[in-house]
Amino acid sequence: MRVLICTFGFDDGKIIEAIRSISHDELYIVTGVANLEQDSYLRLVELSRALSRKMETVTTDIFDLSKSFETVVALVKRLKNEGKDVKMNISGGLPLLTDAALLAAFSEGIVTYYVNDGLLQLPVLKNVTIDERLTKDQKDLIVQIGGGKNIDDLDLSTAHRSVDVKRVLLELRKIGLIKVVVNDGKGWVSHTYEGDAVHRWLLKTGGR
Repeated sequence: MRVLICTFGFDDGKIIEAIRSISHDELYIVTGVANLEQDSYLRLVELSRALSRKMETVTTDIFDLSKSFETVVALVKRLKNEGKDVKMNISGGLPLLTDAALLAAFSEGIVTYYVNDGLLQLPVLKNVTIDERLTKDQKDLIVQIGGGKNIDDLDLSTAHRSVDVKRVLLELRKIGLIKVVVNDGKGWVSHTYEGDAVHRWLLKTGGR
């Protein structure tokens, strides 16, 4: 059974595009209680009825990152335990809910999409959690980078080992978690949108 989870705020357009573009048998909407009165939400209900497709709605506090994260993780775990193939679209929710859903996707290894002039698949590996995907050195650098840092200020060396920081940065760049800008001969490194989500996930969970 193929399941699509969508975050929802006020605009149903991107969710409808995801429904059309991502193969699924059941639709799960994650949103706030107040949004259930929106005409755009009711259109999604009517569309699901017209398609004869099951739609279930899960509500959360869309202004609380931790609660939203925990709600999405709990939903994903439940669906996985039911043996369902879970995918996620995060383009329909408010920014905080979108961030929480992306954190959950990285945490649980859920293939995730974003609708923006087409369907964009985000760099999440199916059934591979972010903790399994990243090495300790990669996670340490993501935390060090924080809001942005000069490459020369990054250091992974200890009394027992010396790590090639530039090699690890290249690895992170290849998987789309950091970006590098060179000005006056100096490299400035910062997170991409996905990298920022992973950074917050690492701070929240300690990489567990």
